Amino acid sequence: MAIPGTFRLVWQYDEVVLNGNGVFELGSAFKAKTLKVTNGTVLTHPTNTATTVNRLVLDVDDLTIDSTSSIDVTGRGFNDSSGGTGRSWDGFTSGSKNTSGGSHGGEGGGSAPGSSYGSAFNPETPGGAGSAGTCTSCAGGGGVVRIQSRTLTLDGKILTNGVAANG
Repeated sequence: MAIPGTFRLVWQYDEVVLNGNGVFELGSAFKAKTLKVTNGTVLTHPTNTATTVNRLVLDVDDLTIDSTSSIDVTGRGFNDSSGGTGRSWDGFTSGSKNTSGGSHGGEGGGSAPGSSYGSAFNPETPGGAGSAGTCTSCAGGGGVVRIQSRTLTLDGKILTNGVAANG
């Protein structure tokens, strides 16, 4: 028997240790008492597309990121084009063009950035794509990280940057 509808999976654990000099891509909400990101591990989310918005959502009591590890969603925002401009939040407004930076809570740099959208202080939306020329090769905006934690031990990095366009 099939159950109709769309469901969002939430992983829930007591203690999770990501340990092993690799990339761990998490596409759903994650809940744990303890999460440790160690020994060169990178925790990220899938790249956003025109039809799918991904976020890294962590709800943990105790989060530890050691000095060799990171949460990194650099370039995991929008990275494609819409009508020759870098895709932005709703996919319909004009995004960046003419080698301009992608926008989000503020306008990107350059002569023709897309309109700003979302919040710079409480971001829920991915960064818009930056352009190279007419944006046939767009550069990914920053992804989204949402962390709710009682304690955070941060010796590594949490990165949500956009990337530079080639061209």
